[in-house]
Amino acid sequence: MSAVATTFPPDTIVNSKADDLSMRAKILIGGLGALAPIILNLLVVDLQTTFTNITFLVVFGYLIRVGVLFAIGGGMAYFHKDERNALKLFEIGIVAPALITALMNGTTNIKNANARASNGPTVVTAGLTDFFIPTAYAQNDKQEIKRYTPPKEGLSTQLWRGISGSQDERVWFVVAGTYHVSELQKARELVGSIAHSNSGYKAEIYRNDKYLGVVIGANLTSDDAKALRDRAYRAKLPSYGDIYLYNPWASK
Repeated sequence: MSAVATTFPPDTIVNSKADDLSMRAKILIGGLGALAPIILNLLVVDLQTTFTNITFLVVFGYLIRVGVLFAIGGGMAYFHKDERNALKLFEIGIVAPALITALMNGTTNIKNANARASNGPTVVTAGLTDFFIPTAYAQNDKQEIKRYTPPKEGLSTQLWRGISGSQDERVWFVVAGTYHVSELQKARELVGSIAHSNSGYKAEIYRNDKYLGVVIGANLTSDDAKALRDRAYRAKLPSYGDIYLYNPWASK
C-alpha cells in the first residue's frame, strides 16, 4: 500500500496565515502601533509636564487623547487593506500618531526654550541700587511671605491639559528684587519703598528654597508680564537690580 505525500509551496503557507488576519485584527494591530509613541511620550515627557499636577479631568482628557491616537493608528491600518504583514501594519499604525505627538512636543519645547531665555537672574549683587531702597520704609515683621504656586485651573483647562498636553501659560512673575533668604529685612524694605513710591504697584514677598523675591505681578502670561515690567521701568519703580520675569517651573 503506497502513501501519497501532499506538500504546499512555502509562499502558500505564509499567505494563508496572513489571510487569516481579519479587518478587525488589522485595525487592532494598527491601533497598538499607535500606542508605542504614546507610551514613550508618557515616560519621557508627560510625567514631567501633563501629570505634574494630576486631577481626574486631566486623566480623563489624556484617555481621550489616547483613544483618538489609537483610532488614527487603526484607521491608517484600515486604509492599507492589501497589507498582510502584521509587523508592517504595526509600523503603519505608528507613523501618524508619532508625527502628531512630535508636533505637540515641539510646541511645548519651544515654549520651554522661550521660558529659559526669558528668565531673569536668580539673584543680584548689591551695588549702587541700594541707594533706591531707603530703610525708612521697612514693613511689619508679620508681613506674609508667599510661595510660588501654579495658577488655579478651571475644569475646562484641566481637561484640555490632558487632551493636548499644553500647560497653563500664567506662570510668570515680575520680580523687582531678589535676596537670599537670610536678607528678609532688606526685602521688606524694598516692599515698603515700592508702597511709598505712589506708583500704584503692590509688592509682595515670595520665596523658594534659597531666595526671596519682591514680586509686583504674579501668575501672568508672558505678554502680560513683559508689559507690566515695561510699565514699571517707565514709572522708575524702586528695585534691587533689574526688574525681570521669572518662571519658577521653567526647565533649567
